[in-house]
Amino acid sequence: MLAIVTESADAKPVIKQVPKPTVKDGFVVVKIMAAGLNPSDLLNAKGSFPYTTYPRILGRDWAGVVEEGPSHLVGNAVFGTSGKSLSFDQDGTFAQYCLIAENSLTSKPASLGFIEAASLGIPLTTAQTMLHRAMVKEGDVVLVTGAKGAVGSAACLLARQRGCRVLRAYRSAEADVNLTSSASTLKSLTPRPDVILETTGNLEVLSACVAALANFGRLAFISAPRTGSKQLSIDVLDVYRRQISLLGCNTLLATPEHAAQQLESIRPDIEAASISENGKQTVTVTLEEAVSFLDGTRPLSGRCIVSFC
Repeated sequence: MLAIVTESADAKPVIKQVPKPTVKDGFVVVKIMAAGLNPSDLLNAKGSFPYTTYPRILGRDWAGVVEEGPSHLVGNAVFGTSGKSLSFDQDGTFAQYCLIAENSLTSKPASLGFIEAASLGIPLTTAQTMLHRAMVKEGDVVLVTGAKGAVGSAACLLARQRGCRVLRAYRSAEADVNLTSSASTLKSLTPRPDVILETTGNLEVLSACVAALANFGRLAFISAPRTGSKQLSIDVLDVYRRQISLLGCNTLLATPEHAAQQLESIRPDIEAASISENGKQTVTVTLEEAVSFLDGTRPLSGRCIVSFC
């Protein structure tokens, strides 16, 4: 079968002919129909994760059909995401077939095609992790920074489904909060947000978010700078007096089984028209085009899905 393989942390990813995986107890062989291309895949291709073992087939998000395994699963259309395993210490989904644990399968909603389903794994589980950690509840004012991105848009959709008032912050006059000129715009918000879901990893934005929160506010964030300073300057006196909570969210701590449980728990949201439409904002690419993103030849822009259909 064809797959995108990285031989070492210093090697460029390449397309190779490799053996099809063999089914074993507790696992199924899935014929991959589509696989989502995420920023974390680009980082993994650069050797940025110390726990990745080599050689390794890359790819985290996926959708496909069970081809080998228990008879009650064969033929099922399924989808999912990696947690801390696929593409790190187990071969991933940028391949025609992938060996995937039975307990990490989620049935693909009939309303979604394979391309749509493959686009949802990491964005939705990351957004769900943020909402869970921030204890988002009906009636909360929720500000989402980077709301036009894959995780940000998923967070907006899930928060609305929970009855929250959602404010979208990004660099555009169309945003509810326009960050084009300065992140300090956040500090003058009225009313102050109960929850901020910060998806940009920008320290200036993150610092402004801390100051913008209401009393008892919760700030969930998913990223940090990869180069330069990683130190966040905050007024700790203000934080403790207003009982502000800072909550790091990392889906790479989750097992594939937990990721599947997350996807199953938000199935009503996934099947809602709004979530389905979110998954349609994608561009399909070939394996060759995916390699050009992974090796840095081309910049990744938008939501790209490797199609095997």
